[in-house]
Order: sequence, then C-alpha cells, then structure tokens
Amino acid sequence: MKIHLYVKIISILICSSCIVTSSQSPEDTGAIFEKVVRNAIKSSTRLHGIIADDGKSFQKAMELLSTGKDISIKIGVQIPDMDGLREGNDFFLEFDPTVEAMVEDHRWLFPYAAWTDTVQALPFNVHGYQWCSSIFKPSDIKTRKEALHFGRSACTSRSTESAEQQAGMCYDCQNSDMISKTLEFPAMSMRDLLERIDHKSVKLFDIDAQGADFEIVKSLGPLVRNIKTVKMECQDFSDDKNNWFLYNSNVPNNCTAARLYLERHGFELLKQETNNCGCNEYNLYMHRSGHSK
Repeated sequence: MKIHLYVKIISILICSSCIVTSSQSPEDTGAIFEKVVRNAIKSSTRLHGIIADDGKSFQKAMELLSTGKDISIKIGVQIPDMDGLREGNDFFLEFDPTVEAMVEDHRWLFPYAAWTDTVQALPFNVHGYQWCSSIFKPSDIKTRKEALHFGRSACTSRSTESAEQQAGMCYDCQNSDMISKTLEFPAMSMRDLLERIDHKSVKLFDIDAQGADFEIVKSLGPLVRNIKTVKMECQDFSDDKNNWFLYNSNVPNNCTAARLYLERHGFELLKQETNNCGCNEYNLYMHRSGHSK
C-alpha cells in the first residue's frame, strides 16, 4: 500500500510539473503575439523602419494606419469580395495564410491563420481548392455518390444538375485526397487581437475559416460584445445523427448553436442566407443590440 501511495504521489508531482511546463502564461502569449506582429511589420516596406521594436509594435502600427477609421476584421480573404465589404472609413485587419502580406491605406493583411490561441507554428491543410484550405482535416464523411444524393435532396429549388454541382463542391472540400500538403504558419488569437485594438468596438467581424468559425467566435469570450456585427459561415442540420460537417473541427460549426450563443451575448439575428445548399451551408449575420445597423 505504501509503495502504491508513493507512486501515486510521484505521479501527481510529475503531472503537475508537466502542466506548469506546457502551459503558457499571459506574458508568454503577449511575447508571441508581438513576435508575430513584428514579423508582419518586417515584411512591409511601409511599416519596416517606422515601428520601433519595443514590445508595442501592434499598437503603434494601428495608430499609424487606422486613426479615425472604423475597424473591421476579415478572416479568410477572398480578394474579389473585399471591395464590396469596404466603405470609405473602414480599416480592415485581414487574415489568410495562403496570401502574401499587404499594407494599404484601408487594410493590413496578415499571411497568418486566425485561431483561438497565438502560436508560432500551427499546422494548416492546403487544399487543391484554396477556399477549402483549413486548420482542420476534411471529414471524409460521404462518398461522391452519397454527396450527390444529399445535394439532390437538400437543393429542392434547383435543377438536378445544379444541385449535384453544389454538392460536388462540398464533397471536394471534405475529401482528404484533395489535400496537397500540410504547412505550418504562425497563428494569431482573435481574443489577443481584440484585447489590443484601441477601439471600443469592431464594426464587422467577418469570418470564413472553413470549419473553425464558431470555435473562434466562442474563444472571444466576453470580448464578443465589443463587436457590432458578426458574419460567419456555418452549417445547419435538423438531425445531428445525419449531419455532414465538412471538417473534423473541435466544435461543430453549427449555425443554430452559434446563433443561440450570440443571442446570449446580446446579438439578434439579421439574416441567414444560403451559401451552398449542397451541404446545408449558410452565411449567418448577427447584430448586437444597441448598435445602429
């Protein structure tokens, strides 16, 4: 009995030591965040040499770039779509590891992943179709035949050909054979980002993170109340047993769960519009009560 007790005590001490060693303190997270930001600044001819390397790089860059402008955040940049989102007084912080860094009067584009934690290297699965690339691996739930059958049932307002085309796009995204490589990119925590933005509110939080949308929104915690409007991509299924989530995410990217979560934080539904009927994919728009629309 004594031997077993000693072993148990030693195991607890070793485990406790592991927890302390592996966990990151707020100071560590802040240091990593600043390192990621400094690397982004070095890649910009406009910012490099202007921002001092003194641990406040992000705040100084934001003061230089966005003073007097409304801040919006865009995750998953689709370049042709951005002009329609921007207004004259908007400044966008944009995140996409598949594009090159860019600094302009109206945007600061980070070639990094947006995530729940700030880390120096996060695996990112590069898909044959750029818009399907994700932090998460594809789900591989359905065969092509099953996918097309699902699409014909779900896209009732479309022709059979159109329904199968929509479902085919979904199938390609959830097909692991389409992953060309897995690379590591720095990742920035969106909670860390909101804590460092010297603005009382973010005008628009527009997220298309291929299965990570709801998980990133939840990671914001109480800071989600600093956002006026959330636009996110999600999927909805009335029967959880017969769902077709495209990615093996930690938190199911479910529209209903996201809507209920945001409503508990003072948001109201603006609209939910179909993005791809082939796999019940939608764009969910939520607006925080008390902000003008």
